[in-house]
Amino acid sequence: MPAPSSRTDPATDRILGAILPQGETTWFVKVQGPVDTTRVAVESFLRFVRGIDFADGKPSWTLPENWKEAENPEGKGRFATLAIPVENETLELTVTELKSPGNDVEGYLLANINRWRGQLQQPPYELDQLERATLPVKTESGQTAWLVNIEGWLPGSKPKAPAAPKLPFAYKVPDHWQVGALRTFQLAAWNVADGDRKATVTISTAGGDLVGNIQRWRDQVGLPRVDAAEVQQSIQDVKMGQATGKYVVLNGPEGKEQPQAILGVIVSALEEQWFFKMQGDAPLVKAEQENFESFVRSVQFP
Repeated sequence: MPAPSSRTDPATDRILGAILPQGETTWFVKVQGPVDTTRVAVESFLRFVRGIDFADGKPSWTLPENWKEAENPEGKGRFATLAIPVENETLELTVTELKSPGNDVEGYLLANINRWRGQLQQPPYELDQLERATLPVKTESGQTAWLVNIEGWLPGSKPKAPAAPKLPFAYKVPDHWQVGALRTFQLAAWNVADGDRKATVTISTAGGDLVGNIQRWRDQVGLPRVDAAEVQQSIQDVKMGQATGKYVVLNGPEGKEQPQAILGVIVSALEEQWFFKMQGDAPLVKAEQENFESFVRSVQFP
């Protein structure tokens, strides 16, 4: 495994992965390629993984639009190879299987995630970081898929300057927001700072119901959960092009050493559920609230 890199420049390459344990066999779905190219493929990758079915013991699926079956190279031990056309490039998706190790599912997940992290010169995670390393989702057939998004550098790749994320809608961010590193299945991220105070702004897609997602955000800032009616009362509508987002302001309890706050918008558009979120030190989030709201209103969903 390559040694972890000490580089601090923006990542050049990404691995999108899904690990699906199925009794004595574990299945691995993987796409690897340039950061910008793979970002465009994230949504279709998620739809593909959610559609995987094991009704006959082996995985089956419906190909997303424009995806094609490709020939498996000899000696690679692949179950399937798929070609994903993205702009002027073609990404390769691989499906492989390995024998499951027994009952230590978490340890096996971590070992394989760290194997992928090593391929992009990223340091390994410890077991207590597994929640940070992966995102469990349910497939349409009720199976659990563990999703992984790893960014890093291939050996020998050259540093490049930060680039604005490419998304399927127009938007405008304040000049002082700095492009940040992405965590699992985030599509865009910006860092905001004022002295020691810090916050992040992210765009991502995921499932879940509106109330449940807002309750999860309440957990993250240390607020108690409330009934669904109270959650609904806290929601404001915000226009985002042809879509309407559901906006909440969540300020963590006062009195803590570093109180947290979240500004969050959830919106259904382009056949996805989108999350626009600012989270960080409460005084900074409050100071940036007008900028965040302007950013959200600048989003133009077709």
